[in-house]
Amino acid sequence: MMNLLPSFLRVMSIVLIAAKAAAQDPHFSQFYANRIYLNPSYAGFDPGKTFNLNFRNQWPGIPDGDVAASATSFRTVNATGDFRLPCFSGIQHFSMGLAGSIFRDAAGRAPLVGQGAGVALSAAKRLKFDKYRSKLDYFDIRVGAQMSVMQRKINHDFFIYSNQLDPKWGLTSDPSLLNLRSELYPNLNAGMMVNFGNKRFTQSIGVSISNVLEPNQSLRDAPSADILSRRYTGHVGTTVAVSNNLYVSPQARADFQSGFDLGLFSTGVYLQNEQMYGGMFFQWNKNTLNQISTISPSIQSVNHLIFNIGLDLESIVHLIGDETLEHSFILGATYDLSLSGLGQQTTKGGVEFSLRMFFDGGKRYSCLEEKQYTYKRCPITH
Repeated sequence: MMNLLPSFLRVMSIVLIAAKAAAQDPHFSQFYANRIYLNPSYAGFDPGKTFNLNFRNQWPGIPDGDVAASATSFRTVNATGDFRLPCFSGIQHFSMGLAGSIFRDAAGRAPLVGQGAGVALSAAKRLKFDKYRSKLDYFDIRVGAQMSVMQRKINHDFFIYSNQLDPKWGLTSDPSLLNLRSELYPNLNAGMMVNFGNKRFTQSIGVSISNVLEPNQSLRDAPSADILSRRYTGHVGTTVAVSNNLYVSPQARADFQSGFDLGLFSTGVYLQNEQMYGGMFFQWNKNTLNQISTISPSIQSVNHLIFNIGLDLESIVHLIGDETLEHSFILGATYDLSLSGLGQQTTKGGVEFSLRMFFDGGKRYSCLEEKQYTYKRCPITH
């Protein structure tokens, strides 16, 4: 156990100093499976209703607050429901979407918890380009914004001070009286993107800005402000049909936070059909904060290889001749294999699961789609 103590103290000091220097948002390996978090302009992207549930457990090999390896080291849960609003009478090729999200991000058993809820609103307009009609079936511009209310807190049971201890009676006061939590603070995310394609390919390109207000998330009585810095995200995804039921989907994402000191870059490709998908991504985490570099140069660049797999339960059920499942339920899973920095042997990588449910809304919600075109739904949509 004593051998684990230095590792635990080292990791916790890195986490706490990073949080004080410039708080960083959690991330998801399956970024297109958590679309509102990626870009709020995705609200109402699909006709009808959509529900997403995402769970991430990262670095289970890192010693926890009890100085032992824990399966709950860094975990994030996000749930989102969104739907496209009914078509506006008299406005052609225009739609709006609404989404609600709740989330919780926790570090270890103890400790630091961030949680909140938000509402996103988006608008989309389909443009007509006669010059490119032979090449493009559609070209959509989308904009969106999400307003959230958030809070951070620390499990006070892990903070016991000398004046709370008595040589005879032990602990003499309740640690929970410290009430180490921030005030409720507002947060704003905004984004825009374009989507275009035809029967053979689809393309999306988007940008978003998170933490636009740069809120102060300091805990009670903090000596200085703890600012949640803006995060700038760019993402691009393509799906190309290589046969009647086989698609290739290269995708990429880049995030910058705290200026250019914190960066996250992901790129890879999915191979999919209408029943399932699989893929592999490379992820590079850049960290050049001086506070981090002084303590541990090894985490300035942390690389992962991410393996993805998923299946559409509706398609699988229909393959065996059962028509009882009428909507798409897509299960996805990833495993992050650490390649450098805090290595695989230390962190044990990370796992992530997603569940996406699509409920078709019918013609009243198909405001953008051209009626003469029909597209097969792929497990990975963007």
